[in-house]
Amino acid sequence: MNEYLDDFSIHPKTKIIGQVGVAQTYIDVDSTLGFPNSGTLTFLYENGTTGVCTYSDKTINQFLGINTTGITTSISDNTSIDQNTFA
Repeated sequence: MNEYLDDFSIHPKTKIIGQVGVAQTYIDVDSTLGFPNSGTLTFLYENGTTGVCTYSDKTINQFLGINTTGITTSISDNTSIDQNTFA
């Protein structure tokens, strides 16, 4: 068996619910199922640039403890958000 195939994993994705404002410390989403209890997220801001932030906790539909310097401009409702990892 190929040793690299054993490292493959599917990375979770979800959608933001409601607009996210600058320096907001939580993000409401459809679901956090499959995401780790803390980690790093990636998304697109309203202006089209890529954003990255960390979170320290989660509930079933919220990422909590967003670092206050992580959200630098608004994020639109229904924006995709996922783990900041690459397969």
